[in-house]
Amino acid sequence: MKKLFYVMLIAVATIPAQCDAQSSLKNILGNILSSSSNKSTTGTDTKNATSADVLSSIFNNVVGTKSISKNNIVGTWTYSEPAVAFSSKNLLSQAGGVIAANTVEKKLGSALTKYGFTSGTSTFIFAADSTFTAKLKNKAVTGKYSISGSTVTFYSKLGVKMATANAAIKSNALQLTFKADKLLSFAQYASTLSANSTLTTISKLAKNYDGMQLGMQFSKK
Repeated sequence: MKKLFYVMLIAVATIPAQCDAQSSLKNILGNILSSSSNKSTTGTDTKNATSADVLSSIFNNVVGTKSISKNNIVGTWTYSEPAVAFSSKNLLSQAGGVIAANTVEKKLGSALTKYGFTSGTSTFIFAADSTFTAKLKNKAVTGKYSISGSTVTFYSKLGVKMATANAAIKSNALQLTFKADKLLSFAQYASTLSANSTLTTISKLAKNYDGMQLGMQFSKK
């Protein structure tokens, strides 16, 4: 009986610590990124970022939920900027999500540039026959794709699954976001390059942040 009492006492005592650990985990990404990038490109401290800074995005930094079709996606899309999206507006607003999204977008843009994603020049062509062509750094990589609801799955020419992205289309803009580790796999395949250390680090950190996805935004020609 005495042993059971001590077990219960230890369990009760550790509940606050477990809650604190979970809360700290949600802030790991924001803390690390804030310390390595204290100022934005305009010189404004990222700690002063507001929801307006993030919500200026046409997609409001939230993943798409509406089903898409070939009628929506077929065509030539030009890469415009990196995209950071959350699985819900609630997650975006929690634990410094706005600050994290702003900071990650800046670092993600730099990492994607090294893979060949250059604003205004890099393109993705989705064809009606379920094939796609990525043109990065004067190189063309082809593959296949399939659509299911609001997701697009990419395959190599041989039919090997590379990654699945959430897709959102609004007006002439396309947002493709991946779970952190899948973006790395997709970027490597599309560019035929080995892993970039910056993107690898961002991907690992993003996995600690509930509902965060990383990707790209395109405009239609």
